[in-house]
Amino acid sequence: MLKTGQQACEIPRAVMAHAVDVEGRRPVDAAAHAAHVGPRGAVWGEGATLAALHEGRVMVLAVDDTFCKAGARCGTCRSLWDFVLASCPLCGSASIEPVGDVVEMALEQALEQRAALEIVRSPAARRMMNGRGGMAALLRW
Repeated sequence: MLKTGQQACEIPRAVMAHAVDVEGRRPVDAAAHAAHVGPRGAVWGEGATLAALHEGRVMVLAVDDTFCKAGARCGTCRSLWDFVLASCPLCGSASIEPVGDVVEMALEQALEQRAALEIVRSPAARRMMNGRGGMAALLRW
């Protein structure tokens, strides 16, 4: 039986929706697995992810595409923080700049460090990240 044009399009859409959902969960599944292996495999949450990024340890940065958070950046050592502070605890500099979206800056730093980016759009992957923070990373070492 020959399908109409609309019916023929319905099947690929359903298949693609499932494929995108499965594909979108892969980096989050990998981070969840690595986190169970030990603290050197993955980190979850803004603070831990930003610390790993500062150390140059991030191999894959996973970020929920709807996640945005204000924070701060050290003008001296370029470390990122998910809160505003008076001075940088890493280098002691008072050159702290409040930023409207620390997530965007984290994405830029990850690219500078040649880390892969995984932008999470899948509802299933978002549910996995929910409660753990809008950011996670698989670590190089």
